[in-house]
Amino acid sequence: MSQKGFVKAALIIGVIVLSVGAIFYINQIGPKTPEAALAKMIDNMEEVSSFSVNADTSLKMEDTDISLLVSGSFLGEDMLSSTEMSADVDMEGMMFSVNLEAITLQDKGYIKIKSIPLFFYSFLSMAGIENGSLDGIWIEFDLDEVAQVEEDSNINQQALQLLRERETYKIVRVGQEGALSQYKVIFDKDILIEAVDDVIALLSEEDSIQREVTKEEIEEFIELFDKIEFDLWISRRDNLLHRIAFNFTLSAEEEEAQVSFDANLSDFNKQFKIIPPENYQKIEDIISAPSVFEDMVI
Repeated sequence: MSQKGFVKAALIIGVIVLSVGAIFYINQIGPKTPEAALAKMIDNMEEVSSFSVNADTSLKMEDTDISLLVSGSFLGEDMLSSTEMSADVDMEGMMFSVNLEAITLQDKGYIKIKSIPLFFYSFLSMAGIENGSLDGIWIEFDLDEVAQVEEDSNINQQALQLLRERETYKIVRVGQEGALSQYKVIFDKDILIEAVDDVIALLSEEDSIQREVTKEEIEEFIELFDKIEFDLWISRRDNLLHRIAFNFTLSAEEEEAQVSFDANLSDFNKQFKIIPPENYQKIEDIISAPSVFEDMVI
């Protein structure tokens, strides 16, 4: 063999050895059991300071087909966000699209309507909103109620711990896609009904919420689902969640709805800023115009 041929063969063998070694290394550094992988992922995701999401959601019913695309970035513990949303709707043969852009800060939210069907303004006019007056402008609204939910984080942790202790789900490893390990989380509906009932009781005892839902109502709701399970793709390199997907069928009387969701997460801990728009209108100023509701007698 010539020297040139020897070098070429050596390079090919070297690439193969390094590739096999890398795959072996990745398989060894990750958690060894599905339960350990899930626990490690949850711990690591809590330390993530920022990430991006691209999600595709669909809802299919007998005469309705809705597709929702969401892409955005999330930053910090308060989950400041900048997102774009696009919905395509086919409702009994009537097709239309809605496009929005949204920004959320600690106590303020902003939304910009890029496009909505003209017939939407028939409903908005009842609040005094004129045709086309919302197109392309930023609208500010308060997020005080959202912030209030964060104050109950300790109670939420107790609730999550209770769900884990009750073994409401099992997790199995499905396969591998490169550096991503795929897992399926499967909930036991009977155990989940009991656990959710206890969680609501716990929240009621802590005065977080008033108990307004009975166990029978919980059971009735959960039984609407044909199954409660979802798939996770966790990287063996960084033990972070890179994809989540689920699909299920909801059945109520003679109606059925098929729901699917698929989201990809990326750009973990990437540095970026989320700033409010310079020009905006407050929501109360937009809907303060006289409306048909003022003429209604209750």
